[in-house]
Amino acid sequence: MDKKEISVSLIIPTYNDQQAIIGQVLACEKILQKLSKKYEIILADDKSTDNTWQLLQENFKNKKNYHLIRNQNNLGITKNMLNLYFIGKLDFILLYSADGDWNPDDVGNLIRTQIKQNADIVIGRRKKKIGYTYYRNFISMMHRLLPLLFFRIDTIDPGGIKLVRRKLIHVPLVSTSQFFEAEIIIRAKKKGHKISFYPVSYKKPKSGSGHGGALISAIMSFIDLLKLRIKFYQLSS
Repeated sequence: MDKKEISVSLIIPTYNDQQAIIGQVLACEKILQKLSKKYEIILADDKSTDNTWQLLQENFKNKKNYHLIRNQNNLGITKNMLNLYFIGKLDFILLYSADGDWNPDDVGNLIRTQIKQNADIVIGRRKKKIGYTYYRNFISMMHRLLPLLFFRIDTIDPGGIKLVRRKLIHVPLVSTSQFFEAEIIIRAKKKGHKISFYPVSYKKPKSGSGHGGALISAIMSFIDLLKLRIKFYQLSS
């Protein structure tokens, strides 16, 4: 396969990931070197309280193709990801989490799928969500079911790693919650862009904020879903 076919901005939000971050990033870079004609790696540290930021500086500061960002305040994962989506400058944006939950090999699998299928978005569909509680599985199921009910669009696995054509991201989004990832997929599908997926490996979610935090996040996502549905209704009327 010709590696000169795609340029990729790999975006990685990070917070307290000192155990896995360096090995994960270096593994991803090796894959990008093989498969992309041009790449950049952008890491945004969300004011980590461990040694994540120091490790990033020691290993990647002033290194070619790297862009390191440290947020002045802790923004939370959603805002950190959203900011990163708009910073990438190359043709495709590849969202990845380097906390050790994902397999770097799947970065290559997403890129190969795009090249083979000429897809505008390639979603990493988690084959198994190992470590998820019944509660988190229910929330995850609803994130996929509700867009089907409201928009008749299968977002497949909006919370997973994904490769997105950059021009599909630079649109006015109504969502400020985690639903923004589903909104990007919904808007692209409605405009006839090709959505593909590849089954990816996933180990175990981080401990996270528990049921309360997940419930608040789910409510905010549902509100954004309703806002998007109203917007589409207004445009069609």
